[in-house]
Amino acid sequence: MGEMIRELTKNDYRDSEWCDNGKNSWAACDAYRLVRSEFLANTGKRFRMEYFLKFAESKTGKLVLMVSCHT
Repeated sequence: MGEMIRELTKNDYRDSEWCDNGKNSWAACDAYRLVRSEFLANTGKRFRMEYFLKFAESKTGKLVLMVSCHT
């Protein structure tokens, strides 16, 4: 995950949006889109993977990261 975060640039910024953390709690997030070509060993092929990384600040001031993947 750290590698993906280091790859992000300002051009990957998508928008600011409200995100559901899956626990009935909403957070104001900055969303970034990262597209990568990844080799999946079990298939022997490369696939285009699209990741959405969303960053928010918790009530206690900690950084929260939410990630989703789309193929």
